[in-house]
Amino acid sequence: MKRLLIFTGFLIAAYTIKAQSADQKAVQQAVIGIFDGISAADLQVVKTHATPDLTILENGIVWNMDTVAAKITQLKALTSYHRDNHLDFIQTNINENTAWVSYHNSANVVMNERNSTRNWLESAFLIKNGGVWKVQLLHSTVVAK
Repeated sequence: MKRLLIFTGFLIAAYTIKAQSADQKAVQQAVIGIFDGISAADLQVVKTHATPDLTILENGIVWNMDTVAAKITQLKALTSYHRDNHLDFIQTNINENTAWVSYHNSANVVMNERNSTRNWLESAFLIKNGGVWKVQLLHSTVVAK
């Protein structure tokens, strides 16, 4: 009987770890989705992964969804635009229906035929509503070259 209880406890623990891992991946995917939307210059993709009251702290400037929309409009007006992001997650924490992550973001950007690589250290706060993780706050700090 004791072995059965130990085995059952092990199975429950293994399931819990797997469930947390799936939730962590969903949190990370929501953050990645924001950058996929920016890369595609597609506001609807950004909105899919963000709360309506999204706040982005970008190099000392506060952005909201209207700011993101304006930036995407500017990107669409460029003669050429392409952006590839690589996010390397440092930490993903979940507490019930809130989560926060920290990660390195490296982007290769082509704007008007000019290539550049940009690097940031970023963090995000997310909420889970209706079973879906959405970014509510994103903080971005440029990493010096």
